[in-house]
Amino acid sequence: MSTFRFKFPPFPSPPPYTSITPFPRFSPQGYIRVQTPDGDSIELDAFAHLPTLKIDTEEEVTRKKKEKKKRRCAGRCVDENGRLIPWWEEWEMEEEQRGLSFDPVEGMSYRDRLHLAADDFRVGRTWPAQGVRPIWDRFRLYIGLLSSMPVYSRIKAHGDNVIVPYEEADAEEDVPRAHQTYTCTHVGASVNTMTSTVQDTLQQGSQPSKSTLPDFDDPTSPERIRLDAFLTAISKGTKIFLSSYLRETGLVWTESNLFVAPMLLKFFLKFLKRTGVFWDSDERMKQELEDAVGFAEKAVVELPVTARLGRTVPGKVERGFVGLWGKKCIGLSMSAMCEADDLLSPATEENSEMGNVVATAEDDDPWIESPSPTLFHILGPTTLPLAYTTVIVETGTRRVREVVMPGSCFIGRTGTSEPTSPFDDKMGLESGEVFEEGGREDGKRDGLEEALESKFAMVILEPWVSSEDGLVDTSEVGRPTMWCTFCATTGHSSTGVDLTTVTSKETELVVAQCPHVQAHNPYIAMVNVLVDLESVELFKVGMGVCGTWVQLRRMENMTSVGIVEKRSGSKRQQEYWYIEDLTAVFPSFHTDGDGVLGGYLEGEHSGEEDGDGDGSDL
Repeated sequence: MSTFRFKFPPFPSPPPYTSITPFPRFSPQGYIRVQTPDGDSIELDAFAHLPTLKIDTEEEVTRKKKEKKKRRCAGRCVDENGRLIPWWEEWEMEEEQRGLSFDPVEGMSYRDRLHLAADDFRVGRTWPAQGVRPIWDRFRLYIGLLSSMPVYSRIKAHGDNVIVPYEEADAEEDVPRAHQTYTCTHVGASVNTMTSTVQDTLQQGSQPSKSTLPDFDDPTSPERIRLDAFLTAISKGTKIFLSSYLRETGLVWTESNLFVAPMLLKFFLKFLKRTGVFWDSDERMKQELEDAVGFAEKAVVELPVTARLGRTVPGKVERGFVGLWGKKCIGLSMSAMCEADDLLSPATEENSEMGNVVATAEDDDPWIESPSPTLFHILGPTTLPLAYTTVIVETGTRRVREVVMPGSCFIGRTGTSEPTSPFDDKMGLESGEVFEEGGREDGKRDGLEEALESKFAMVILEPWVSSEDGLVDTSEVGRPTMWCTFCATTGHSSTGVDLTTVTSKETELVVAQCPHVQAHNPYIAMVNVLVDLESVELFKVGMGVCGTWVQLRRMENMTSVGIVEKRSGSKRQQEYWYIEDLTAVFPSFHTDGDGVLGGYLEGEHSGEEDGDGDGSDL
């Protein structure tokens, strides 16, 4: 390398046609303001007529340093209107420019490709301060890319590695710098998608005495078994993670996870598809990846709704029905079991004194349970509890098939001027058939039925499982159970309560002498529940709901021995249902773990003392 040495004086001669003013003769002239052709006013140095540079005040310097720190975490920037940009929108802005730092050449195993692609996905973006990284680590642990939950620390400078300062306020810039630039050689990948930049401000490490690196060389290692299972069925692995795995690990009980998990997987799966990680795979694997993206997009919509629906139902309408006929599922639901314990507690002197205190307390006492809402504010003075009685009580999981809004569920004679309902098809009504029960001779509805069908929406629930499904005892979607309240109150049952457990088709049904239980097949029959108009939008078609459904029938068509009298010309009897209790809500793609994906291995459970933890302390 050539070097030049300069020694002054003598100084070089000035350029021609220029003059240098000696410093003793220089006098500062300050600045002037001039108007630009655009009408703007700018500040110039009065001597050289050059624009001046603005010097930040101490307050502006402090503010810029704080903003620089905030930009190191996604989700802290604001747009031109001052709106805080969410992390997923910030990711989406530059997603097309993120790519791979390696060439997925033919012959490289899919395990290695997925492992390297997951690392590029992590380091190639700025992560939110909290809430997202633990879900990402859980997913990598779930598919076998990690052997234990990692820990994170600031990136240290050594050798030629890129320095991305984490909390140092005097850093010149916090803009991520290029880590590797690579042009992919395989067919179908564009150049601009194959550049990887380091944007993650933290480096991944392992816990003391543990390693995060998976062992892919050992065919019996849990990591390799899980990763092979995921690569074989990517869509199924995605469904398990976003449904049963979130419930088993307890992540589903943090409401923010219900949006973060599917949104994060949507970005990752699209990243794999866009960068062509599996470019040379067969059509089946490409379709698996495409289906997985679709399930992740669907989960972005459905998973947050499961929490909202679980909080909203049972609401005032459902509690109003329970207020008319009382609880019917004692011993069959968690909330009912708690109430049953209170009823079975002995009447001691302490309890009696407490009862007196409650009776004389103020209505706004927080220790007093608020009175049960009624249906008076919706139906007004009604004969509903006098005209209808409860019959079948079913507990189990059903799927939302259709939502019928008020005004379209009028049931009349087909072919007349009266409107008919799409619900007619669900009830099996044929052309010209009259749904007579509770109606008049002309096929029109009585005022009570008109009030129910105009004030409430109707959700059609179909069976989630069939009698042929081989459900295991650990499945969250259990088989239905049912019993008859009418027979219990009329004394028709010899045992007082007909608790019927419906098992598989190969097992004989344990059915007491109750014609209603025998007539209601929970594997075939639809259940049309009346719901509040304020919560009906939360019932998404395809989603599953586990709870207790109570059937209502007109008393005038019930005999003292519990047999429904069928009138001539009527093939079916009308029935309404209401939701007494809701114990679980499932997305439409809910899938139980298969023993490999979604199943716990030794030392993984976050509740164990020597486990890996759930990442909440990161």
